Amino acid sequence: RARRAPAGRWQGLGEDEEPVAARILEHVDTHGPSRTRDLADDDGHTRSGWGTRRTVAAHVAEKLWLHGRLGIARRANFERWFD
Repeated sequence: RARRAPAGRWQGLGEDEEPVAARILEHVDTHGPSRTRDLADDDGHTRSGWGTRRTVAAHVAEKLWLHGRLGIARRANFERWFD
């Protein structure tokens, strides 16, 4: 049997992530390609299953990329520029 990911972790945006996603998409539409540090606000941090810590904005940007709503314009010094 195929294993299924827990609903909500990567499959869709949670209620608390929707406003962050809207802000990220608006920022990218206005300013063009942006790094996650340009997108971060006071949304706090999250931890991955491996225990790594990153901003909620970085987590949501990654989800938007996985869902095909953002692209990666370039990578520089291990940073993704989302567009």
